[in-house]
Amino acid sequence: VRSRRQRQMCIRDSLKRNNKAHQFFMNQLTPGYRKQSIWWVISAKKEETRDRRMNTLIERSAKKEKIPPLKWAK
Repeated sequence: VRSRRQRQMCIRDSLKRNNKAHQFFMNQLTPGYRKQSIWWVISAKKEETRDRRMNTLIERSAKKEKIPPLKWAK
């Protein structure tokens, strides 16, 4: 079982492995949105859900898109 801090570091490491996703996440999203995104991933109770959410975060960031649960409708 990983601590919350370890999970946060795992997300950041995963993002760093995908340069496009990392650049978008760190440079184009506000600190508040980044915090919410990370919380959305680590707050999942099941490991499978956390993995799925992390993959969604990385895939969407690579496409320069926000994740659906935190995307405000226009």
